[in-house]
Amino acid sequence: HREPRSYDEVATRKFSCRVREVPSCWVGSPEKVGLLLSGPAVLNDSLPSFTGQAVLGFMQRLMDQAGQEEVVGHVQRGVDLEEQRWPLRHFAGHLLTQSDHSAAYRLEDAEVLGRTDLAAELASPL
Repeated sequence: HREPRSYDEVATRKFSCRVREVPSCWVGSPEKVGLLLSGPAVLNDSLPSFTGQAVLGFMQRLMDQAGQEEVVGHVQRGVDLEEQRWPLRHFAGHLLTQSDHSAAYRLEDAEVLGRTDLAAELASPL
């Protein structure tokens, strides 16, 4: 977030979690298979052509192809989570920039990419 941060402990919940070291290797490494069979692993250089300016180009093409699709997302205000619907272009272009500590916007849609011709560019490195 770019705005000044302030932390308010009203309506917060205490939590604890275990810390687990996650191994990593290069995506083309022969040790990849062994690491993945033993549990979670980070694959370095998984999408080498999907960095920097290429991400902006991808997002523009995604908006061109699916920007008008209605998506279901969530806005969280404190502990309250509200489901809302927006066109993808509105979410990406307006709501994400408004996300802050008092209202956080989140979207997960596993299907929208499949309705474009862009999925092939994001082939699994496995």
